[in-house]
Amino acid sequence: MLKRLVNECRFTLTITTQGPFIIREGRLKKPETQEEKEKKVKGDPDSIPIRRVWYDDRRDFQRDQPYYLPGTSLRGVMRSHLERIVRSAVPDRLLCCDPLQQKAAPDQGCSSWLDNHKGQGTGYAYKHSCVVCRLFGSTAQASRIRIADSPTVTVPAEKMSYRDHIGIDRFTGGVCSGANFRDLVIEAGVSFQNEIMIRNFELWQLGLLAYVIRDLYCWEDGRIRMGYGKSKGYGQVQGEVGEVSISYYGPSVSGGSMRLKDLGDVLSADEQALYDLKPGGSPATDLLVDPNPELYRTTWKVWDNQAFWGAAAQAWNDHRSGFNSLDELRDNRAVDSPPEKARANGEKQP
Repeated sequence: MLKRLVNECRFTLTITTQGPFIIREGRLKKPETQEEKEKKVKGDPDSIPIRRVWYDDRRDFQRDQPYYLPGTSLRGVMRSHLERIVRSAVPDRLLCCDPLQQKAAPDQGCSSWLDNHKGQGTGYAYKHSCVVCRLFGSTAQASRIRIADSPTVTVPAEKMSYRDHIGIDRFTGGVCSGANFRDLVIEAGVSFQNEIMIRNFELWQLGLLAYVIRDLYCWEDGRIRMGYGKSKGYGQVQGEVGEVSISYYGPSVSGGSMRLKDLGDVLSADEQALYDLKPGGSPATDLLVDPNPELYRTTWKVWDNQAFWGAAAQAWNDHRSGFNSLDELRDNRAVDSPPEKARANGEKQP
């Protein structure tokens, strides 16, 4: 499906720290060997926020340095929370897999299951993926969503602090000698801005993201935390969406009605069946404004973010009962016609 462009959604997500926050620098860890212990200066932290540096040691960490929020960290948080939302919203049917479950099980990861069902032809991987993997992808198909690293942010000294911790002896309940450690954290009030792009989206996929964005914005609810040390009280953040733009490519442009169209609305009936698309865009005709034609696409601005995400969330609500569960998807694999090459070679089909 990604061999051609149909539609695209772009927006910025600003993440603002609301308490101690740290995405750990993986190259700097607590000294373990005697050589590492000798190199460490007394008072040096064992964990610091991630930086863009080429060297692999502790030099200059105490100076003002630009830190950033990796897109992979934000992506992981959004995906895991989205899985939680799907399981909570539809508790009676298994609509999303456990991507880490590699063994044959009801919630076996789509990557693992699809790796055992290769060569089924165009559309098979998407059609037989869970609702989360249809957006975030798996080893069998590319992701629809891309999250860029934030630009680096120079954090002022007053927004950095040390947090000291001690280890507890499990037998005495007292302090465990030698188990103390120190974190260098970013305090509340520092913002990172990540660019997010969803290509060839179905509207219900944006609807799922709307729930994640809502929980990021309402950070006081405590449903989403990011980074290291969440059990220590770290990781409270607030997310806020900036300007949203929607692009339609080729003949799938939104047209004079300025209606928000779904992927299934602009593809043929055969393609809808091939990929199991859920056509049905928003009936509202006043969400998209200021069309900007350029070459083979037209880009529209979303004039009311709240109305836009509300319309997307409604698309998810309308379609969630129509998705096949994992059991149904994987029991129905036999009815999909095997690929011509496999039939010609007499290969055994799963």
